Amino acid sequence: MLKQYISYLTLNIMNRLAKSVLNLPTLILLLFIVLFINGGFDNSKTDSPVIKQELKLDIEVKSATGEIGHMTFWTKLYYVGDYMIFGIPSENEYSNVTMNKQGEVLSDTLVKTDTTFTYHVFKSTDKLISGIKYKNLDTLVGHKFNIDSLVELYSHPNFPYFDLNNDTLIHKELVKGALVETHLHLKKKDASFPDSIYFHFNNKLSSKGYTFSKFLDSTRKSKVAKVIYLYNPIDGKVETGKKLSFELTQYDVPEAQKILALIERYKSQVERIKNTSN
Repeated sequence: MLKQYISYLTLNIMNRLAKSVLNLPTLILLLFIVLFINGGFDNSKTDSPVIKQELKLDIEVKSATGEIGHMTFWTKLYYVGDYMIFGIPSENEYSNVTMNKQGEVLSDTLVKTDTTFTYHVFKSTDKLISGIKYKNLDTLVGHKFNIDSLVELYSHPNFPYFDLNNDTLIHKELVKGALVETHLHLKKKDASFPDSIYFHFNNKLSSKGYTFSKFLDSTRKSKVAKVIYLYNPIDGKVETGKKLSFELTQYDVPEAQKILALIERYKSQVERIKNTSN
């Protein structure tokens, strides 16, 4: 069952973005911590010591005139045994600003943009959801953070992309050799329930890492790579319709040695913290 919190979460993000685009890294972290913790992951059947994936949420909304807009949030996910790393992106803009003697801006020209990441490390098997945040992959000492309180912001943190007791398969087909299934909810209790759900499968994804549905992955012998929720317009109002897309992508890991080194620094720092507190 799709809990009411997803509707609240989406509206919360949309309302914040409508006012400003500040604090996007915080919004991204809040969102993906909730999705990751309750989506779960599988540590089996992998040859690489480091798995690198990207989890992306795209919110597509329409204006009253039918104009389509997108809000996209994404994060890098690294898995090393029981250790998990969130690579949270921040977009940086660099401009040339020309001012007169009175301090008035005469011109403001965007020179370039780039993306930097902070890395939030924790051990997935720990009962207390806490970890250490590092400014970049080369940072020697990080700062402790606790994400348990963030999860508690949501009264229903469970996020079942697939509900065996409420979802029914109505159509399946092969699209470019990959399975795509269309599902409907048997019971649509409120507006947070989508009108239709699409599951896209990819048998090239590692069995390790993030999973949208362990049940679907195992029974279809192919991993769910993308989930799409479609919401039909209410009372014919175009702007009330929306589309939520959750997509999982896997990449090579040229930075694997830095990731492994970061995990070792994390272990050492956690041990020092424990010794200090004793």
